[in-house]
Amino acid sequence: MLQTELTVSFNAPVDRLYHAWWDPELLQQWFCPAGMAVGQVMSSFQVGGKFRIKVQQDNGSAYFIMGEYSEIVENQRLAFSWQWVDEPNVTQVTLDFSQQGENGSQLTLCHTGFEDQEDRDLHQQAWIECLEKLSTITL
Repeated sequence: MLQTELTVSFNAPVDRLYHAWWDPELLQQWFCPAGMAVGQVMSSFQVGGKFRIKVQQDNGSAYFIMGEYSEIVENQRLAFSWQWVDEPNVTQVTLDFSQQGENGSQLTLCHTGFEDQEDRDLHQQAWIECLEKLSTITL
């Protein structure tokens, strides 16, 4: 199985960065690649809780992501499963958060379980675009 790992620094305290990963209002601002918008976020933010996110392309096509939270350590770590509705492959996402200085933070995202290089590359590019959006919103 293949994986992608990205480490990004943010100009925001770690608690605000962490908050952006589970607050539905914040997720709607950034949790999709370029050319798409978040249409809906449903989430039960607790270990064993599930989420479902609708992302839409500019042309109206919609896709749904679902998963389950497996680890929640406030301001330090989030882990959850990741699956596109109607796709059989379930992958895993782990996020590690750390404070950098007084007002900065760092995120390491590891997404594992890809069956082929093309799928891994598509997800890596999408994560890069999402994280770029995240870096532009006010946290």
